[in-house]
Amino acid sequence: WIFSAFLFLELGILGFVIYISSFCLVVMVAFRNTKKYKLSEEEKFFNQVAAMVSVCCLFFMMYNNCLRTEAAYMIYFILSLPFVIARRHWEGDKK
Repeated sequence: WIFSAFLFLELGILGFVIYISSFCLVVMVAFRNTKKYKLSEEEKFFNQVAAMVSVCCLFFMMYNNCLRTEAAYMIYFILSLPFVIARRHWEGDKK
């Protein structure tokens, strides 16, 4: 097995699928933001970085436990950027 055993022990199969889908959701939201909203260059960059980090997180999950350390907060901050951008544009469209 390449996967760390803690994922299956702590999360189970259903939790493991939800955990993986959270990273896939970040990629989908980042691409949806790019297509749906007129973004500045900075916002496009943040969406692209978040999508790339999300894909890297899937590899990190398989090979080591860095997503369980204190440094993971920085990764999760980057992964939240597409949601912040989407909400900002959603609230702007709402007004």
